[in-house]
Amino acid sequence: LASLWSPRSAYVATLPFVLGSLVFLGFVREPRLHRQPSSGDSGRRGLRSQARDTISTIVSHRDVRRLAMLMALSGLLVQMIIEFGPLWLVELRSSAAAYGPFSAAVFAALGAGGFMAGRADLHLRAHRLVGAAVIVASSIVVASVHHAATITVAMTALAAVLVVAQIQMTSKLHAASDSSVRAGVSSAVSTLTFVVFLPLSITFGLITETFGVYRGALLIGAVVAIAVFLLDDVFRTSPDPHAPPAGAPPAVELGVHMVAS
Repeated sequence: LASLWSPRSAYVATLPFVLGSLVFLGFVREPRLHRQPSSGDSGRRGLRSQARDTISTIVSHRDVRRLAMLMALSGLLVQMIIEFGPLWLVELRSSAAAYGPFSAAVFAALGAGGFMAGRADLHLRAHRLVGAAVIVASSIVVASVHHAATITVAMTALAAVLVVAQIQMTSKLHAASDSSVRAGVSSAVSTLTFVVFLPLSITFGLITETFGVYRGALLIGAVVAIAVFLLDDVFRTSPDPHAPPAGAPPAVELGVHMVAS
């Protein structure tokens, strides 16, 4: 649409879909399990005590700290792909027709990652190696290849694998946190992601403005290297929260896997 009419017309054409999503949102039934107080919790607590317990959970538990750091970095990478990915198309002087498929592919990667998250298990070494290989290869392509379609595929693959990791890390984070602070810990991780994103985005902008977007991609590569190292460390040393207990009889093991599914 942007190539046939104008970017403004293409933007206006998205409004019916936005309105449609609001209609569907009105029919969503929100889960309420997270609103039920845990045992020993008499009910609502004050903001100060909730914040204190949330911070204490993150600071005092090594596993939670590692998960929070890794989730912030992976969330940061996804955010950078979404926000800065079109700059590669600008650098390559792509036509307006290239931006629609690029955006569709990158955002579809979020759904594809959700689909794959139930079929991959990063606790398995082979799955971690495949995921790490895709992430590293994609970051190399983004930093070196001057072809819009290839860049689109690389960023889509990178985002999809990161979403798989995000979903499985969220499961581990919930398992490592008490139900009374679970929502607060997840929210704190999201906040940390944007706190880190701000200075890195400014740095990326300065590098790109001075040296070009491909030099800016080296910053993404540095974050990818740290994330891959932490990813292997977290899933190699931390148990699967949905795994059955050691020595569990077959019936119990089957039931645990059914609940996890």
